Amino acid sequence: MSTMLSVQGIQTFIGQHHILEGVSLEVPRGSIIALLGRNGAGKTTTLRSIIGLTPPREGVVVFDGAEIQGRPAYEIAQLGVGYVPEHRAIFRDLSVEENLRLAERRRGDLARRGDLVFELFPDLKRLINHAGGKLSGGQQQMLAIARALVPDNRLLLVDEPSEGLAPIIVEQIVVALRRLAKDMTVLLVEQNFHMAAQLADRYYILDDGHTAHAGLMADLVKDQALITKYLGAA
Repeated sequence: MSTMLSVQGIQTFIGQHHILEGVSLEVPRGSIIALLGRNGAGKTTTLRSIIGLTPPREGVVVFDGAEIQGRPAYEIAQLGVGYVPEHRAIFRDLSVEENLRLAERRRGDLARRGDLVFELFPDLKRLINHAGGKLSGGQQQMLAIARALVPDNRLLLVDEPSEGLAPIIVEQIVVALRRLAKDMTVLLVEQNFHMAAQLADRYYILDDGHTAHAGLMADLVKDQALITKYLGAA
């Protein structure tokens, strides 16, 4: 399986704080890879470093064969990298449709991709004219993911999609992400280990800004000692 994304030894700072100290990972094409770790381990910063919002000072990020570190975020997005940020970050005063149209990379993207978006998230079709701020937390998360599906992205970076959601909504998100993996590659940051275990083929664990462990998710599920050491109770 060829590599869609390769991150090698990135060093990322936020102000004077050295957040990532040599993070490396590989994301094969067509896979779902889980990026795990305790709060503050550097997971979100890793995604932001890949997409160019918090550029690494050192190291290499290769997307589909081309180095992208140091390029502005809008250029990286135009290459086909979608980003679903933590805390959703939807436009609360705009309607569902307006949120989706703003995500178009080319005119008509929503018309071309609407069938997929509304197949995955039928609530959004029903609430198409509702303001984002009037949606439930689960519906807002659906909208946040849907925005990243409007352009024709090949890689999706998803940050904590289950945060604050009821179990029944989490299951809907799991089904949607599993369906998306048929068409694109996913790098998933997730604090909910049970959700990550349902989705991911492989995992990377970050600990204090380092890549501490990696392997098959099927092996991690059976290794309670490793789970407890790096993730706490699971």
